[in-house]
Amino acid sequence: MTTYQQYQEEIARLRRLADAARQVDIARAREQILDIMRAHGLQAADLDVGMPSSGTRRRRPTVQYRNAAGEIWHGLGRMPKWLAGKNKADYLVR
Repeated sequence: MTTYQQYQEEIARLRRLADAARQVDIARAREQILDIMRAHGLQAADLDVGMPSSGTRRRRPTVQYRNAAGEIWHGLGRMPKWLAGKNKADYLVR
């Protein structure tokens, strides 16, 4: 009967084989990419690769309303319970 240790050794051996096969695949893919780039006269700088731009960061909305307890509401989304049914002008931040 096969023991746990034998299974672990087999798993480790298979992982080494898989890693080696992956490295070969990566090398082949890299060579194919370079061949295509050479055929079309492209350089790495010609490609738009790398980290995607983060885009523009949205600014945090300004505080529009604040109660005596310091709770705030930006005026976006659902109105908080502490402001519901009350005059918003009384809590307006100036």
